[in-house]
Amino acid sequence: MKNDRIGCLMKISVLLLAVFIIAGCFSRSKPVYMVEQYMLEYTPPVIEGLSDLSESIKVERFSANQSFNTRAMVYKPHPFKFTTYNYNRWRVNPADMVTDYFLRDLRNANIFRAVFSYHDIEKIRFVIEGHVQEFLEATDKNDLKTILSASIALLDMDRKEITERVIFQKQYKFQERVGEHTPEEFSKGMSVNMSRLSEQLIKDIHKAIMVMPCSVKPGQPVIKPDFPVKQGGK
Repeated sequence: MKNDRIGCLMKISVLLLAVFIIAGCFSRSKPVYMVEQYMLEYTPPVIEGLSDLSESIKVERFSANQSFNTRAMVYKPHPFKFTTYNYNRWRVNPADMVTDYFLRDLRNANIFRAVFSYHDIEKIRFVIEGHVQEFLEATDKNDLKTILSASIALLDMDRKEITERVIFQKQYKFQERVGEHTPEEFSKGMSVNMSRLSEQLIKDIHKAIMVMPCSVKPGQPVIKPDFPVKQGGK
């Protein structure tokens, strides 16, 4: 009897010890953090004085440098050093975000007969291609700012020679100071940069296409662009 009691007590002790060990493992597990997602937010720029064009245009999907080809919110605190915000992400990749917002702004400008996206299969004469080179927040001599830079090309797909299709290719870079190192301020500053990029790019595209054959409606003045435009033959 005595031995049976001792054996029973030992079994109970082992069982209780196992329960305590399992409970301790669960209590020491890492807490789950909520990842906040951010997008740009701004009103489409209103551009005065742009006449209607008798053409359609297509916006291809932009690409991005591998350093910024990520949903991570990239921050540069010092030269040569890059880091990211913890538990904060862009909702979509920066290249796609720039593409989608520019597409929205170009349609809102209402200067083309139609504006197509990379989802559309239609073959369009004028095509926009872009590459996002910088999309980050950075500290420069204690000055905190957001930086957006991109290389944009306007192509005329009616030209037979591939080398003659580029109407223009330009580098764009915009910077906006922000008050705090927070994802909210980052998003606000980058929204300002994107609005400026859209406005300037729409103006440049309009000027370039205005001087192209059959692009201007009768009676409208032709305004020459202040940057090189390759006109080439078809």
